[in-house]
Amino acid sequence: MPARKGSEFPNDSFAELAITSQKRPRMSTCAISTGGRFWPRLDRLAIDTHLRISSEPSNKRPWRTDSIRSAQWKAAELRYVNSECEKERSCRISHSMAPKFIADQLERSRRNLGVETIDVYYLHNPETQLGEVPREMFNTRLRAAFEFLESAVAAAKIYFYGLATWNAFRQTENAQDFLSLAAMESLARDVAGGSHHFRFVQLPCNLGMTEALTRANQPLDGTRVPIVGAASKLGITLVASASMLQGQLSRGLPPFVTSALGMKSDAERAMQFVRSTPGITTALVGMSRVEHVRANLSIVGVPPASQDQFGKLFQRGEKA
Repeated sequence: MPARKGSEFPNDSFAELAITSQKRPRMSTCAISTGGRFWPRLDRLAIDTHLRISSEPSNKRPWRTDSIRSAQWKAAELRYVNSECEKERSCRISHSMAPKFIADQLERSRRNLGVETIDVYYLHNPETQLGEVPREMFNTRLRAAFEFLESAVAAAKIYFYGLATWNAFRQTENAQDFLSLAAMESLARDVAGGSHHFRFVQLPCNLGMTEALTRANQPLDGTRVPIVGAASKLGITLVASASMLQGQLSRGLPPFVTSALGMKSDAERAMQFVRSTPGITTALVGMSRVEHVRANLSIVGVPPASQDQFGKLFQRGEKA
């Protein structure tokens, strides 16, 4: 595979966001944290996101992530996923939550990351299956996945697990791929009681995708609340993905955002919005250039936006 254009890491190395534990190298923190204001135990859980650099040339690396994964490995993995999907009768979407498949992927992750215990293990975009199977079957599959992940906790292979989603918690309730956080937590509670380890949800949150804060779509105690409120009530930590919407929010933001948040650049303002959102614990940012890492880390020394600053973003008229 040819070297990626514009990469500044040696030997086509790449930056990978990974939440890991034990044997963990002390490297640059990629996630911009709010300081755990909405998860007081965060400091004791030793959960932090690190920049991991692979110096092995791309043509010798047997594994890769997302778009930089080798074609050969991706094809092999797809065949495996499809074999598991056949058992689940959801072949068309090439997505599996089968315990056997998760077990295989968990072991690969532990080897690739070089750790004994992974802090947080996510099921990725489970809501995609709702386009292919009835919700009752989906819940049965998710329950089996939760049962396996609780066993992985008992085996000290992971500490916690969660759902990494795109649409699930941002949609309106009548959407096919909508998920209720209370229902997901109830499922985990049925599996492992109140001490269950389903404690994390990842979802997009940025200046262009504010549903986590502004859409009251989550049923809770007879009312409807945004997911930030539901997560706080249920003891689930929210992690924001797409903090800069794949770079689209790093430039060209309207003047009222600058007026409300200050900061030196649009990229900083985009990150400041996410890390200041009530209920969001961590803002994930993908980086491929060293200067981007340095620039993004500069915000760590800046306090999150005040309630007054944050509120100005949602005001209308001249004051906005």
